[in-house]
Amino acid sequence: MWGEGLLSDVLDSWYFGRIDLGSKGALVYVWLTPKSRKGKPYGRVFRIPLGGLAASHDIISFTGAELRTGSFGLEYYSDLRFTLAGGGAVQSIFGNPAVEDWPFQVAGPAVISVDIPGDVSVTGQPGLGEYLQQEGIDSEAYQLMFSALHDMPWNP
Repeated sequence: MWGEGLLSDVLDSWYFGRIDLGSKGALVYVWLTPKSRKGKPYGRVFRIPLGGLAASHDIISFTGAELRTGSFGLEYYSDLRFTLAGGGAVQSIFGNPAVEDWPFQVAGPAVISVDIPGDVSVTGQPGLGEYLQQEGIDSEAYQLMFSALHDMPWNP
């Protein structure tokens, strides 16, 4: 999807989330912030019906609230609100990121509400949320932790 080269060469950070809509399929959102300050952040919501093709909805505005800090010091917004082109909105509220907390990423349970007129409307659906910042992958804490992985018993 990103062509040749490293993702860290083009992106600074992203928010990602997903909910299962049961018999109505699934929904995925992604909000990307380019590394180049000349590029504007952008995002899309993908509505994936069961047995059908995904529909893509451009995000025309993003508001982040409730700035939090993960246990490794990564700051992220825990309440995300997206307005969609053509009407509609998505809100994703992160729960406790302890499921996956790194110097570069927080991920865990989220409560997601969606309103896509003429398609789907759900409130407070359990799902997953993630924030990743490329710069944190180069942090000293992560490098130290990652260097120990080759000594773990599950790595032959």
